[in-house]
Amino acid sequence: MRFLEDNGLRIFNGSSIAIDCAKPKDGELAVITHAHSDHIFSGKSFNGSVLASHETLELLNGRLGSAKPVGKRFSEKAEFEGSEISLESSCHVLGSAQVIIEGEKKVVVTSDFQLQESLMLPKAQVHSADILVIESTFGLPEFEFPKRERIYGEIGKWVEANAGDGKFTVLAGYSLGKAQELCKILSQYSQQVPLVHEKVFEFNKKYESLGVKLGGFELLNHNLKDFNVAILPPHIVSRELLQALHFSTGRKVVAGIATGWQSYNNAFSKIFPLSDHADFEQLVHYVKESGAKKVFTTHGFAKEFAKHLGRKLGVQAKPLDSKCQKTLEEFCD
Repeated sequence: MRFLEDNGLRIFNGSSIAIDCAKPKDGELAVITHAHSDHIFSGKSFNGSVLASHETLELLNGRLGSAKPVGKRFSEKAEFEGSEISLESSCHVLGSAQVIIEGEKKVVVTSDFQLQESLMLPKAQVHSADILVIESTFGLPEFEFPKRERIYGEIGKWVEANAGDGKFTVLAGYSLGKAQELCKILSQYSQQVPLVHEKVFEFNKKYESLGVKLGGFELLNHNLKDFNVAILPPHIVSRELLQALHFSTGRKVVAGIATGWQSYNNAFSKIFPLSDHADFEQLVHYVKESGAKKVFTTHGFAKEFAKHLGRKLGVQAKPLDSKCQKTLEEFCD
């Protein structure tokens, strides 16, 4: 069995399974773990089968081109070239999945996951494995996230205090996943109904169509003066945007971001350590509880986390990618 990092993960065992690969090849089974853009492909040149959860396929909204989507419920098994493949929740975004491949050996690919329950999703479960491929986005001991309930309360209080002081609040979170959680936080921990960016609005409507209740929200359109808070994607928030919002609202504008990273651009006066990834202790816990004899780490601090596992836990671990996340490395068990 061979593992190759190639803009995604390829697993070879007589046949090839391409997990979150940017360019799946003919004859491969493509698996998409969730609908974030860095985990999907355009679909223009791939005509094969694509395995994903039903929710992920709905969120992708026909973006797979001529590929043949195969939607599965969690724990439902699919057969491919002598192996059984199933998906289990990873608690990253709606529909996000761990991939479990069972043949001569049991391989678990966590993809992006977290082990804390959120307002949106139950926590991911640890699955036993012979070989574990685990994300290591926050694979350093310094990354330790507080309980989500505490952060929820802090966000709600901050937004309410700003509104009481006559300030307009910008909350930043990724359009898929984090933004919906922010909407839910405001509905349960504040009295504010947020304006949302058009991309957030689109995903909010998808969530609601899939049965997820988010509370009130309105599409950001020329209605700033009627609201006290807006939820926007982080990449559009800048000091220039905040200045423009100040002129439009006639109020002081403050911005906060929900992220696991400890620093961000200087447009944000508040950083809330709310992540949809596992922190360091959750990563270590998963490795221990999985019982895996071999561990491959991927993304983020893959090299550092693999060294920690070998040094502290005595686990045979190797990084599948370098810090730049584009270097190809191949391993054989």
